[in-house]
Parts: sequence; C-alpha cells; structure tokens
Amino acid sequence: MTRLGRLLIYKYLATRGIDSCRAVSFSKFIEERRSSYDVAFIDSENIYNDCTPFMEYMLGIFDDALHAALGNTD
Repeated sequence: MTRLGRLLIYKYLATRGIDSCRAVSFSKFIEERRSSYDVAFIDSENIYNDCTPFMEYMLGIFDDALHAALGNTD
C-alpha cells in the first residue's frame, strides 16, 4: 500500500507540473527525539484509546522535517 501511495502522490504532483521533489527523512528526526517518541507512544495507550499525544508528536516531526527539507531554519 505504501508504494502505491507514493506512486499516486508522484503522479498527482507530475500532473501539476512538479516533476521532482526533495526527499524528506522523518526517521532522522524521530531518532533525534527518541525519548519524546517513546513518551508520546506510551501516553497514547490510555483507557480512552486517545492517540492525540502521538499524533501531536508526529505532526511536530513532520513540520520539522519539512522545514529542514525546504531549507527553513525558523
């Protein structure tokens, strides 16, 4: 499913005139903040099955990785 998703995203971008994209490594940012990852994962295992802590953590990772890929240091 992941490969199909990447193919669909690439095709979508290509039809919009964006034929090359910069690769973004999320793993690097997760590994740099491994203890925070573990805490977010554990905090999401609650009686309500509320994954909000993990989702907030991952959104922060995505934001940081995308800013780094675009060359933004803000």
